[in-house]
Amino acid sequence: MRTNSPRTFFPLFKKAVNQALATKTPDSNDIMSFKEVCKFLGLAESTIYNLVSQRRNPNSKKGKRLYFSRKSLLAWIESGQREINLD
Repeated sequence: MRTNSPRTFFPLFKKAVNQALATKTPDSNDIMSFKEVCKFLGLAESTIYNLVSQRRNPNSKKGKRLYFSRKSLLAWIESGQREINLD
């Protein structure tokens, strides 16, 4: 039987923890920063700023910072879906 020494175990453990922290489910972290929204939606910062200034997407502002709810963004995206006629 093979045992792992702390030297070999620690890097594996650290990698697993970092991967777990990087993986976010919609319920694990509902509030997102501006940069996270850009990455989440795959849109440029200027596009998000335009949507915010036109009040076309759900967001909250606290002081000078913008915050977004992941659930609200998903609902906003789904509300813009076009209906498909299968007939």
